[in-house]
Amino acid sequence: MPEQVRMSDLFRKHDTLILYSFMYGPERETPCPGCTHLLDGLDGAAPHIFQRASLYIVAKSPIARLAAWAHFRGWDHLQFLSAAGNTYDADYFGDTSK
Repeated sequence: MPEQVRMSDLFRKHDTLILYSFMYGPERETPCPGCTHLLDGLDGAAPHIFQRASLYIVAKSPIARLAAWAHFRGWDHLQFLSAAGNTYDADYFGDTSK
C-alpha cells in the first residue's frame, strides 16, 4: 500500500503550501497538454519556489505512473502526490463526477 501523507505534513519548513492539480487521471491515455506545458516551465522554477514554499503536483493516477511521466518529460525537480484511492479531489470540489 502506498504511503499516506497528512496535508499538514506537506508544509514542511514553510508556512505556504502550493498544490497543483495535474489533470492526469487513470482514465486519460496522456495527461492534459496544458498542464504538461505549464509543468515543463514549473520544473525549472521549482528549486527557487522550494526556498519559500512547499510545492506538490497532485493527480489521480498512481504514483508509479506519475513518476514515469515525469521521467519521460525530464522533470527532475517536481514532487508528485497521487490522489488515487482517496477523497482529495472530492474534498476540495475538484471532482464533480460523483
